[in-house]
Amino acid sequence: NLPAMSALLANLTAARPDSVCVMGSTGLYPYLSPAEKQQVIQLAVQQTDGIPVMSGIGALLTREVLANAYLAQQAGASALLLAPVAYHPLNSDEVYHLFEQVSREVSVPVCVYENPGTTQFTFSDELYAAITHLQHIGAIRIPGAPFGMQQEGEARLVRLRSIVPDNVAIGVSADKFGVAGMLAGCDC
Repeated sequence: NLPAMSALLANLTAARPDSVCVMGSTGLYPYLSPAEKQQVIQLAVQQTDGIPVMSGIGALLTREVLANAYLAQQAGASALLLAPVAYHPLNSDEVYHLFEQVSREVSVPVCVYENPGTTQFTFSDELYAAITHLQHIGAIRIPGAPFGMQQEGEARLVRLRSIVPDNVAIGVSADKFGVAGMLAGCDC
């Protein structure tokens, strides 16, 4: 529904956010064809008046992730959002190798997207430490649930800050705990 998306983008652009993300977890991007994905990204880039656009690139197959990354960059995306999507549960080595391969093939920052409700995968601190040292990893996005209890969320953020390079932003889900995550010190 490109007209509805255009209306949403107009409202976002008027608010002048730091960035806009299309085809995230609620964007239903896995159901779009490559041409539809390209339309979505191009519309966002054209309509957001210079605001950086991040695009979700997750897919079941690594070759599809790489094709999505290429398409998104060609369509003008400034950053990529990658959740490790799979039919069967993934292990840490498989997830690391996915990000390793993507980081070698892209020229824009990648946001590591932890969304266990959708992917059935939870990142360990060790995996975050390894992935965030790869080239082009610019951010991680963590679930907001730990921030439901202030001390637990703050402790989680302190642990992550001790293992994630300073140049990698730590973002929090915009769910009901997102505000608490931001108040605790998440970057976005």
